[in-house]
Amino acid sequence: MYFVFQSVQFMGSTIAVPGTKGFELVSGLPDVTDYDYFVWKGVEADIHPYGACFHDLVERLSTGVIEFLTNKGIATVLVGGLALGFCVKTTALQLQRAGFQVYVNRAATRGLAESSVADAIVELNAAGVILVESASDLIIADTVSDASAI
Repeated sequence: MYFVFQSVQFMGSTIAVPGTKGFELVSGLPDVTDYDYFVWKGVEADIHPYGACFHDLVERLSTGVIEFLTNKGIATVLVGGLALGFCVKTTALQLQRAGFQVYVNRAATRGLAESSVADAIVELNAAGVILVESASDLIIADTVSDASAI
């Protein structure tokens, strides 16, 4: 259950609530302090817009992701996570609208329901986001200047 107001979404979901198992990183990933940039999303149990690029639904309060990637000269972004029909889709679309080439790694994401996954795939394809079945489907460029070859 959730309620949408002009710029925030009040959720009744238990996904990614601080202090719960759903909030923990997957085993085997580096500690949050080892990343170059880490976005804390869902830290308020009742307010949670889906995308990683903005703290609000009207996309005015940036998390800094787009600015960080732009300042680093990154043109291509690989997205994964939970849930494909909501957070992953919204993040990928936000990045695509910001001008990045966006790939969604299907092996690195899960959906909550088959219908939301199917709808997300249609919307992502229509927006020009590229879906791959696994990271092995990608050809990784040796240098940043070769990134357009991806």
